[in-house]
Amino acid sequence: MKRVHALPVVVVALVAFLTGCMGRIVPSRPPGTASLAVETVLPAEVVEQTNQAELILRQDSRELRYDVPIEDRSFRFVVGSLYEGNWEITLHIIDSEGDVVYRAVADVPLLSDQTTVAQLDLVPAPGLLEVYIDLSTFHDKDRVGRARISVSPGGYSSAIREDGSDVIHITREVAPRTYDFRVSLYGDEYSNAIYNSPWRPVDIRPGKVTTVIWSVSTGDLQVVGEVHPAPGRPEALRAEPVEDGSTLRLTWGPGSNAHYAIAYRIYERSTPFDYFRMIQEVPGDTFEWMIDASRLTTPHTRVYAVSAVSSLGFESLRSEPVVVEFPLTSK
Repeated sequence: MKRVHALPVVVVALVAFLTGCMGRIVPSRPPGTASLAVETVLPAEVVEQTNQAELILRQDSRELRYDVPIEDRSFRFVVGSLYEGNWEITLHIIDSEGDVVYRAVADVPLLSDQTTVAQLDLVPAPGLLEVYIDLSTFHDKDRVGRARISVSPGGYSSAIREDGSDVIHITREVAPRTYDFRVSLYGDEYSNAIYNSPWRPVDIRPGKVTTVIWSVSTGDLQVVGEVHPAPGRPEALRAEPVEDGSTLRLTWGPGSNAHYAIAYRIYERSTPFDYFRMIQEVPGDTFEWMIDASRLTTPHTRVYAVSAVSSLGFESLRSEPVVVEFPLTSK
């Protein structure tokens, strides 16, 4: 769950034998005549952060579990003596901290004395955003009965305040990437919010819990966690006026694992109470973008940031933002 990268394809084949003692079985092995082989080649960066895989087979009330050490990029596991019928196959790739970082799930029909082949796509496991809202210094805390965290993109999650508690705990499971989130405080119903915080960025990693300790009085944000994006966030974002101040040029450099990036997304926001909106997507070999500023003559501020996108649509963390004052002044 430490990295996002191009996803491998897992080939699952049914064979007619069980090789080796490669895991534990709960309960005892059923006396069927079908067999299952799981094979895949893991990307090198995943192997560096993982030490085992877990294969789970389910049919009705039966559940078989196998723990398989990962020693190199070549992965193979074989199990036999399965009943015919539909089986749910779940494959987990587990990192050195014991967290599931990639997973695949499929339903596979098995027939006695026959071989069946299925393909599974491993995808990054979702992360968990955990927010503790501290009301202890909020001047109007007696009116607060419930709270909500909004995640853009990704919806929202809500919680009701427990009697006598100054802390509201809310969690939301989301795909790994950079999000904007905000906290909203309500009374007895989810209407006419007492308070809406500014939107703030937060980074979610595959299979990891990102904890946010949020103080209403200051809006301070403390993120507990380590970021391992792939592709890496773009670096050295700069903004400069060109053509006598009628055009704004944004330039940036590639981050780590730049070979995964097939595009860059440019984001913009106007005030701290707005979340970042994507205004343009450019090819992965493009490292600049021109913005027409000829009509932006009213004094105001805008903030820009850039992210990288892989061929599978997984988005990196956003770059460090750059603040631009309009109207532009030519250099």
